Amino acid sequence: RFAAALDAHVMGPRLSVALNTSHRPCHVLDAKYEPGIRASVLYQHGADLIRGDLLAPDSPPGRARVVTDRPRMELSVFPHDPDLPTLPLAITASVMGPQIAQLSSTLTPTQRRALSRRCRVALLRYRPGKRVTVRLGTPVSEASYVAKVYHDPAKAAAVAHEAQAFGRIARYGALRLAPTVGHLPEISVVVQQSIHGQPLDSLLRASGWNWAAAVAEAVRLAASALAQLHRGPMVSTRMRPVEKELHRFRARALRICAVDSQVGDQLLGVAERLLQTFDAFPVSLPGVVHGDCKPGQFLLANASTVYLLDFDHCGVSRS
Repeated sequence: RFAAALDAHVMGPRLSVALNTSHRPCHVLDAKYEPGIRASVLYQHGADLIRGDLLAPDSPPGRARVVTDRPRMELSVFPHDPDLPTLPLAITASVMGPQIAQLSSTLTPTQRRALSRRCRVALLRYRPGKRVTVRLGTPVSEASYVAKVYHDPAKAAAVAHEAQAFGRIARYGALRLAPTVGHLPEISVVVQQSIHGQPLDSLLRASGWNWAAAVAEAVRLAASALAQLHRGPMVSTRMRPVEKELHRFRARALRICAVDSQVGDQLLGVAERLLQTFDAFPVSLPGVVHGDCKPGQFLLANASTVYLLDFDHCGVSRS
């Protein structure tokens, strides 16, 4: 049933029937499958983003009223998401513009009025049931903001608290952090100032005669910034022990074995080797870790400055 849900050619017509729309192009943008827990797919159906949650054949629909047939899936059309109840408000320009205008202390009175009255919202990323990231700005000002909408108010509050602490190391060697503008607890939103630069992952995909040298220098700069984070003051209050993450990886590999024994066994072997390697390492000093480090999290501002983004999973660990 999940294989059918991942087939856009199968699901396109069925989404049209369930939503009572004309035939539209359909694409699968994202999917999450946790054996025995949940299976969900994010579709682009025409201009709409649709979250689909797989139902057991005999289970009644829960929160959603729109359900496909064969396979049976609960559908939620963006911005409605059963796990993100504040999302419709958080992406409404007339709601967000005035709130951010009040939060930001760097805007002129003219920019504040423009943001209140002419705010524009652009979707950057949607993780169904988890988080939505949008950019907000106006056509009359270069100032723009990135707002993250969280599924859990406590998670949003924790991220906002950490952001205030990290503000003290916003300029540390080559490392820079996006300034946090504020927290809107009633709609589970954290707002940061938008940063301009070149993402490291886009540079890694580029080509040209000077590509190798530019990439090597960019990677060195990113590594330097990450090392400075590890050596910096322990401003985080959350703990992210490496051993816990490795055991979590092992538990996921065991669940995958129930679905695909060959892939699951390979992942389980990797997990076991990582745990053995961890046990063999000497005890190291604790420090702040990013928690979700990958090339897309590094934004190159210039030849000596790199912004490290998305500290949602940061914490203290031994590195």
